[in-house]
Amino acid sequence: MTSHIIESVLSGVSDRRATDFRYRQGQFISLHSWIVNHLDELQEAVCEANAASLNEAKLLITATLNHLRALYESLDLKEELTLEYNVKKGHNSPERRIPRELSYLIPERYTVFSSVINTVCSCLTAGCCCLVEIPDTLTAETTILKKCIVEALDGATVGVISSRPGEEFLQKCFIIDQTGRGELGSVPALWSRPNLCAVAIVDRTADVNKAAGEIFHANTFLSGRGPYAPDLILVNEFVEDELINQLHALSLQSKPKALGDNSKANGKLYAKPRAEKLRARMFISEKMSANFDIKSPVHKEASTIPVVAVTSLDCAIDFLLHAYSERISALYLFGTTAQTKYLGQFIPARVNFINYIPATLLVGPTAPEGYPLHPTLRYRREMMEIPSPQFFQDKERSITSITSAWKTGDSTYEEAIQPLKSDGQPIAGEINFFLQGFLASFVVYVVPLLTAIVGGGIYAAKLSRC
Repeated sequence: MTSHIIESVLSGVSDRRATDFRYRQGQFISLHSWIVNHLDELQEAVCEANAASLNEAKLLITATLNHLRALYESLDLKEELTLEYNVKKGHNSPERRIPRELSYLIPERYTVFSSVINTVCSCLTAGCCCLVEIPDTLTAETTILKKCIVEALDGATVGVISSRPGEEFLQKCFIIDQTGRGELGSVPALWSRPNLCAVAIVDRTADVNKAAGEIFHANTFLSGRGPYAPDLILVNEFVEDELINQLHALSLQSKPKALGDNSKANGKLYAKPRAEKLRARMFISEKMSANFDIKSPVHKEASTIPVVAVTSLDCAIDFLLHAYSERISALYLFGTTAQTKYLGQFIPARVNFINYIPATLLVGPTAPEGYPLHPTLRYRREMMEIPSPQFFQDKERSITSITSAWKTGDSTYEEAIQPLKSDGQPIAGEINFFLQGFLASFVVYVVPLLTAIVGGGIYAAKLSRC
């Protein structure tokens, strides 16, 4: 069965079916229609697989459909035709890109439906065929995911297999590894690092109530298992008690809703008890010196989230530079613009968010390495393409042919060795400290005095003539 699916996708690769613009549009429309027509079934599967509430399932599906819609609407026939015919018209195409022929997706288990659909949509946008590795498991989410791909998409473009092909076949694929295990050696790959930590910093200048709300809800959405849910909170010691009290208050407010979340919708049970989920991750105040080992990594599976008090911005910076030698996956900064600018400048992180945590960031896998993180479009078209620009000889002759360069070698050589333009700065040592003081005194004291004398002389001359 697996070989049959691979052969079908390879046939799509050979006839370049996915590169047809109208074909890609049709695949998007079919996929969106299938999801909308199976919402109840999909919501139930997401709730069962992720211990999610109905509202959480709806948010996850909404984020997935919005990602699909954004990529669909990014398809521009006029732009694609312009790039295609630039060479025929004698124009350069520095932005030209060509799709990768075949990608192989190893999805992350967390919100697997969203992770796979978002990535497949990015492949469709580029015109890249895709094989998705989904092991034979009995989870409701993977079952409906397979059903969605088989029924909504063309099997010659996207296929689902349960076992990994041999290395010889994988060498021909572009690997998209969302697990971060790095088992594929030197195969070209787009890979994620889900084990990096996300950190929130709450400065004394922050709106503590808002910061607490963002941190709390990020860590209760789907039990805080999202790759970008904060794993560590640093807070200025002046507002530590206020933040802790607010987090505990939010926990108490959410517990009475546990029975409501464990309700039936359309006669079906949609979620495990919310109180059970809230107990999964609790905020615990830690001391930096003795009780908290900064060398111990924080993981998503941890039952507690440390809240560590710091004395200053520099203390927070030094703390994180020592605690995490690798980059932080996401840094959430709460405070005034001046404070957050300073923190973001010295703490290496893949992305900074100022005074908020995006909801869409908590859905789907960790963003792949090597590309800027976008809060809504985790995977994008350019990730599935290869740059392939086309150039004519520059009319301004800044890029010359080898024949022209050979003939005009002496003249271009003379131009190349000319000095660079002046940077406008005074020569070092030209104006020393004492001369600067003299000039400043001259401007402050002498110039006004000379101006008064000249002005007075002119005024006296006018009076003498009268």
